[in-house]
Amino acid sequence: MKNIEAVAVRRPLAPPKSYKKFRCGYKIRRMQGSRFVFGPFVLNGETGTLLRQKIPIPVGYRALLLLEALVERPGEVLTKSELINAAWQGTAVEEGNLSVQIASLRKLLGPAPNGEDWIATVPRVGYRFIGEIERLDGATNHREAAEPGPSIAVLPFANLSDDVHQQYFGDGLAEDLITRLARLRWLFVSARNSSFTYGGKAVDVKHVGHELGVRYVLDGSVRRSGQHLRITARASDAQNGRQIWAERYDLEIVDFFALQDQIVQSVIGAIEPRLYAARVTLGLVEPADALPIARDMAQRAIRGDPEDPWTHCAAGFVHMASRHFDHAVAALTEAIVLNPSFAFAHAILGCAYGYGGMPDDGLHHLAIAERLSPRDFTQAANLSTSGLCHFMAKRFAQAAEYERRAVELRPHFGTAWRTLAASAGMAGDRALAGQALSQALRLHPSLSVEWVEKYHPIVHERDRALYIEGLCVAGLR
Repeated sequence: MKNIEAVAVRRPLAPPKSYKKFRCGYKIRRMQGSRFVFGPFVLNGETGTLLRQKIPIPVGYRALLLLEALVERPGEVLTKSELINAAWQGTAVEEGNLSVQIASLRKLLGPAPNGEDWIATVPRVGYRFIGEIERLDGATNHREAAEPGPSIAVLPFANLSDDVHQQYFGDGLAEDLITRLARLRWLFVSARNSSFTYGGKAVDVKHVGHELGVRYVLDGSVRRSGQHLRITARASDAQNGRQIWAERYDLEIVDFFALQDQIVQSVIGAIEPRLYAARVTLGLVEPADALPIARDMAQRAIRGDPEDPWTHCAAGFVHMASRHFDHAVAALTEAIVLNPSFAFAHAILGCAYGYGGMPDDGLHHLAIAERLSPRDFTQAANLSTSGLCHFMAKRFAQAAEYERRAVELRPHFGTAWRTLAASAGMAGDRALAGQALSQALRLHPSLSVEWVEKYHPIVHERDRALYIEGLCVAGLR
């Protein structure tokens, strides 16, 4: 997981005044409520959003209009004049402006699964969209929100004091959290005006998650007694309603604003480094850029509260993603020492041992995690980690079965699809391996042998070579 309005959601800049007029022409011809799916992207022209693996990404207004025009007619050649009219209707512009916007789109989208650009140039004529498009109408567009990516809504903290005028404590804390979380580039944060509509109400986090389109919900309460404040904060997985993190703070009111930063940092420290590292393992960001940031965040979180097991767990996760095996084991072990019942830390430690070439130790900690929390929200991840451990032990058929069960629970689980492809390839099931690889590439278009060699968390070169061999059998180049 784990605005104020001015820093709310990342969205394209407001369209010019002529936009309303434009909608009466070209836009009105589009099927009402249609959305376009290609590769890991979902384009929704009505809301002006482009999602990659459920994560909103910034796209300029003109580029959005051009992309809409292209995906509406996939495979067809659109002339330069047609595209200029779509994005700059009624305005005289040079062809160079079109070239700049197309180049920007290509950079934003990256390569298609076949390695080519999504947008092909037809010399002296125009451009055409070469990717396969799925059009979602009102009857099927629920699939877009089936599994939100890294996203969160921060609700106003409930006032449990007798004095209703003390609500400003809870509102201020929630606003500060929204502002800080909104700085995370790849984390979608629901706008303050949306999340604050739930203030003063008994809410079901699953309902909130569905309405706001977020994976996690952060809320809490503030109770004042004289000069004393008690603050509780908790984060929940909106898909199943389970609480995944909680903390309580007791302080004097004179220390509230000084301690507010500490509370915010504790929440950030629990979720932010894990998000950064998880986006690296999914292939959403450049590891060389994101992992150092994540490590620094985790260490700052530990310095802020060395007794919080979540901060050590976050640090261990980042070290694991960075192939720093010894540091990962040390940090995760410290988290378990601080909280012996910390099922999630046992699960991540099991993953670290798997990546480190110690699969039996990994399965041991996964079994402990299962005993501590048999209905844990990370069930699919634990199945996939078990599959990884069996792969490292060269039990390839068993590994494939675990990964198959993981993707059944989470069809958008790119890591599990990737390991399923490698496992099935080594087990000799080329058909399953090829199918799994196609799904892995859909979710991680930049996946390649070079990416695995440079960035996959498997520690030892010999083990990575085995993993690559399985992926190559599946068809990876």
